[in-house]
Amino acid sequence: MQHAAIPADATFLRHADGLQGARAVESTLTRPTIESTLTRPTIESTLTRPVAPPAPGWAALGTWFDAPTPHGPLRLYVGEAAGPSPHAAGAALALQRCGELLDALDDWLGEPVPWRWSGPPDRMATGAAQVRVAWRGSCHQLIAPWRWLRALPPPPQALAARLQWPAHDAVLGVSQLRLDADAVQQLEAGGAVLLPASMKPEWTGGLRAAVEGPDDGVALSLRDPAGPCFAPGVVVPTDVHGAAAGRRCEVRLTLQHALPADCLAGWQTAPLAAALAPGMAATLWLHAAAREPSRCLAHGRLMPWGDGWALALQQVEAQAVAPGARSAAA
Repeated sequence: MQHAAIPADATFLRHADGLQGARAVESTLTRPTIESTLTRPTIESTLTRPVAPPAPGWAALGTWFDAPTPHGPLRLYVGEAAGPSPHAAGAALALQRCGELLDALDDWLGEPVPWRWSGPPDRMATGAAQVRVAWRGSCHQLIAPWRWLRALPPPPQALAARLQWPAHDAVLGVSQLRLDADAVQQLEAGGAVLLPASMKPEWTGGLRAAVEGPDDGVALSLRDPAGPCFAPGVVVPTDVHGAAAGRRCEVRLTLQHALPADCLAGWQTAPLAAALAPGMAATLWLHAAAREPSRCLAHGRLMPWGDGWALALQQVEAQAVAPGARSAAA
């Protein structure tokens, strides 16, 4: 179903006494409402797989809204079996039917969200820069930019309990470095790769969703690499060397399972500690280039090396090594 053109005043600021931006139409009040989830007392496990995008049938049945943020649009999907709202007044009522949850969101942000009625997005899959969070007990979903989420403080407990945090495959990067082609070919089991970042007074790494880029995520203090913790106010380390220094690589601590979005936002440490592989297992990765995807070069474990740390290589992937390659430390 195609939406009619959206009038300029179709932005909805929600208040206790109702909605602004559209006149309520009494006949639409007969639509079934979605039961509030705010009375549910328990918190289900967050270690679920990622929240799936609304199926094509639901996408056609629900009503979509968006709101601007400094990090990209915030989108809201209000899923209702009654069908999408055909006009601005119906859209206002759709917001009103999930008002308790959105009031909690407004309280978290400290101001009302200026929702604007919109059509379904062109692509239903969640992009690399977005996280899709479901309201428990309903078909409503919030699609938020990762950077927007990480810029916020943790949500109040009452709101956090109503959000279904999806789990995402994650990357825990402990050191960014550059390796030229010769150094990559010389990797072999029994060798070691020094971690330049570990030589710094404050060793910092980064935690991000696997679909994000190496400069995204939340910063981690690696003072004790066996027990990384979040470093509020610290920026994720970025690559400071030019392409002339070689291909961009990354050493990553191995994670045994996916992490919930509230952990990837930098709010919950316990899931991260539980996901770390034993023995400080780690891998060396080559970042994606223009026509080449990222790939794992070697497996090993972290070990102390002088005033810093190194990746002790235990297995090297076949495609990383040319015949006759010899060992060398990067």
